[in-house]
Amino acid sequence: KLSSFWAMTEFWVSQAKHYCKICRCWCSGNKRNIQVHETSERHIENTARQLRAAVAKESAEKKEEMLVEREIMRINQAAVCAHAFDPFEGTGREAAAAAAAAAARE
Repeated sequence: KLSSFWAMTEFWVSQAKHYCKICRCWCSGNKRNIQVHETSERHIENTARQLRAAVAKESAEKKEEMLVEREIMRINQAAVCAHAFDPFEGTGREAAAAAAAAAARE
């Protein structure tokens, strides 16, 4: 029994791998190879590209938000004016003008 224990002296060990989320690629997991990859031209260009895309996306989201707010204000003003001229409510033109001016100040 002892001889079979000593017969198996070597066994396969998996080497750790590093996945770069920016480049979407695998490289060997030792520190030197990771450092070489992170200083490579490809990695630096991909990082810059992702930063530009993030800035553009944020800018587009802000622009879209401003357009939505503007549209909501326009709809609210139209609703106030329509409500002021409702024959069943009948508050008159003065109230409609005051409500539209108040909505424009907001």
